[in-house]
Amino acid sequence: MTQIEEDISTSIAAVLVDTSGGVLVDLVSTDYESYYSTLTPIPDVEKHVENADSEELYGGEFWLVDLHLCEETGALFACDADGNVHTNASGTWKIEPVTKAGLRVIRCFPDGSVFTAGTDGIVYLRERESWTAISESFGQWITGMDGRSQADLTISGDAGLVAQYIDGEWNIVELPTDITFNAVLALKDEYLVGGCKGTLFHGQGGSWKDLTSGDADIHDLVLYQDQIWIACGTRGVGQLVDGSIEIVRDTFAAFVLHAAGNYLALAGNNIAMRFDGERYKGRRYG
Repeated sequence: MTQIEEDISTSIAAVLVDTSGGVLVDLVSTDYESYYSTLTPIPDVEKHVENADSEELYGGEFWLVDLHLCEETGALFACDADGNVHTNASGTWKIEPVTKAGLRVIRCFPDGSVFTAGTDGIVYLRERESWTAISESFGQWITGMDGRSQADLTISGDAGLVAQYIDGEWNIVELPTDITFNAVLALKDEYLVGGCKGTLFHGQGGSWKDLTSGDADIHDLVLYQDQIWIACGTRGVGQLVDGSIEIVRDTFAAFVLHAAGNYLALAGNNIAMRFDGERYKGRRYG
């Protein structure tokens, strides 16, 4: 499959922004039989380009589902639907096999550790360019993850799954819901987990508070300029204000978020946006 064939659907699976305002888009094209993914940089989002195509940083015939940056080393890590991780950590792009199941989320933590997980319900840790399972299967797809270090992380997934890994021990968080939790956000001392139908919980260990408000699905969570921003899918982008979700922009879909310095990157369907605190500027693909 090539990107110029007819009847191709194009969408954005993940997006990153750097402190200078440059945006990196994980662009996925499919004819519903095969996939082609490219990591496509937007150095200057202020420059207007119709149906922008720029030189790809990396790409191939695979589905890159999620993307993250290791701030400690500057290396990029992307996981795919076939159970592999793609990274330029060694200076050139390499593919590292992890599992025979599909991966759905990858995260690099402040201490430099890298974790991934997906449809087999197992969490994997990268050690010396190989991957080790650090959990048994939770029996559900894992779709959300965040943390601070190898000794402090939280995962979320289908059927109300939330679990925390603290000092080498896993603990299931028992919450009164069986919805799918799509997103986890590590705060200073606690976590936020969000999912379908506006379900949102805030807590740590055995103490959690229900912050559910409205019915907009929560797909991603990020801290930007001391404010919690929320990707609410086709409902747009929201903020957590006084414990409730408020939609602040509904003119485009938002499924993924990323923040760095003065910038926030947002993406949904085939549109990537950047927000600088005042203006939204973006690109449409396909």
